[in-house]
Amino acid sequence: MICLDTAIVIWAIQGIEDPQRPDMPLRARRFIENLSEAGVRIMIPSPVVHEFLTGLPTEVKSETIEVLSKMFYIPSFDLSSAVLAAELDANRGEMKEIKSDYGLMRQQIKVDTQIIAIAIMHQATEIVTDDVDHFTRIAKGRIKVSGLPEIPLQGDLHLNLNPGDDSLS
Repeated sequence: MICLDTAIVIWAIQGIEDPQRPDMPLRARRFIENLSEAGVRIMIPSPVVHEFLTGLPTEVKSETIEVLSKMFYIPSFDLSSAVLAAELDANRGEMKEIKSDYGLMRQQIKVDTQIIAIAIMHQATEIVTDDVDHFTRIAKGRIKVSGLPEIPLQGDLHLNLNPGDDSLS
């Protein structure tokens, strides 16, 4: 099972582009389609849903929630996840360093720690995020963290087979 972080979901579903990386919405959609076609279960932790829904127009929220709940596994921040998040967050000095190194606010680190803990406790094998460096530091080797992979487009294969001709052209 693959866990997706917020940016991946926003790119794939809302199609919001980053002017410096305009290919990300297409890459994110292609990645999710590839996972679905391969039968890989996709997790979106409830804090990701929270971040994703923030700012969406009210009139599309209920429809969006319905689509998300049909397409993805959405685990909550439960007791076991809370215990693990507290463990991952225990070293205040390290968290202050991460905050400083990446220019993050304390609340961002808390939410990312929750996402990581949920992914681990609900048996995700990997988290795909746009924040690989600080997610990796927070996760402390407990789960694989990677960026959005490039999924090449499969071109159409055009074969011209002539009956009786064993050659491909």
